[in-house]
Amino acid sequence: MITPRQVGRSLSRQVFVLVLAACVALCAGVVVRLQAGTLSAVAPAGASATVTIQLTGSGFDGTAANNEVTFRTAAGETAVATPTSVVVVDAARGLRRLTLRVPGGLSVGRADITVLNRATSEVSSGLWLEVVALTLPEVASGAPGATNLRVRITGSGNAKFATGSRAVFGTGVTVVSTSVESPTSVVATINIAAAATVGPRSVTVVTTTQTVTLPDGFLVSATPPPPPANLAPVVNAGVDQTVTLPSGATVAGTVTDDGLPAGGTPTRGWTQLSGPGVASFGSPNAVATTVTFSAAGTYVLQLTAGDGALSASDDLAVTVNPPAPPTNRPPTANAGGPYVVTAGQLLTFSGSGADLDGDPLTFTWAFGDGGTGTGAAASHTYGTAGPFTATLTVDDGRTGSASATAQVTVNPIP
Repeated sequence: MITPRQVGRSLSRQVFVLVLAACVALCAGVVVRLQAGTLSAVAPAGASATVTIQLTGSGFDGTAANNEVTFRTAAGETAVATPTSVVVVDAARGLRRLTLRVPGGLSVGRADITVLNRATSEVSSGLWLEVVALTLPEVASGAPGATNLRVRITGSGNAKFATGSRAVFGTGVTVVSTSVESPTSVVATINIAAAATVGPRSVTVVTTTQTVTLPDGFLVSATPPPPPANLAPVVNAGVDQTVTLPSGATVAGTVTDDGLPAGGTPTRGWTQLSGPGVASFGSPNAVATTVTFSAAGTYVLQLTAGDGALSASDDLAVTVNPPAPPTNRPPTANAGGPYVVTAGQLLTFSGSGADLDGDPLTFTWAFGDGGTGTGAAASHTYGTAGPFTATLTVDDGRTGSASATAQVTVNPIP
């Protein structure tokens, strides 16, 4: 019989063995993971440093501070953040949601996310965050009381600005409108309150999938910033073309401008720089227009744009091929006849031919007795009596020809 004391001694030995194994593992640097959790959502999917995001998944500890969130970029950069809160999303499925701020020190691009539950050593992974950045390439400051100030905000290459995106500048700055120029560029029109406190403001662009902030990116300054320098328009005439007469070409250039100087009158126009003939533009003052050419050859055309103070231009070449020659139509032939002659007498043939293309024609005869001749009215003397077939061939010199025959009766000498 096994006594209670013996059972107690056996359990004590097992506990001792387990504790000893754990100590050996820890001393050897071995980390024991019980099981893997999952990441099911990252919101927003793109963000910059300091932006608050939420991670949804399983394997999280119920105490926020017991979860360690690591971000790792493709370049090997790592940054760690500790959540500020955790809530239960679906108890039956073990889903929780962590709230945390994106740490600094991460370059633009994909950053893989790993959540370590310090209490259970569970690791949750499988999703990533797009780290996005902002810059203000032009206007970055404004004075209190400024109105309708245009501020261009440029995102990094992985920005996804779209219709509905909005910009935020902070206290004392009202965003009148946000205009999306491209997935990486928006223009915010702002008013700065006259009583706005002087100092920096963080600039944020919010989309349906991204929240991107430039900390202290805009300055409300007591000294108004100098006006932005006027830049010449950027002109692109388009790609070189090749056409064949009588067809013309369609040129479609592009012109972009910074809108300066204020009140300037923009101009656009096409001109001919060179060419063997005349290039005629359908709408010479439009960026896109048709153009016809009076002769074959190479033409250089120029698109010029001005903003009232500065101008720029760009050229393109149009190679104009001559029209393709018309399809040749063969001539017709008529050998005349029939002819009757006595052997030994001279016979003059009355052949003819016509050509719808107006090509010059040549006439060649085969008289049927081995003799030949040229010209529409060739002459020939048959030495013997008999029936003969004379053949007239008419050639237009352009691979077109036609033949006709005539019967010749040669009577014997009386």
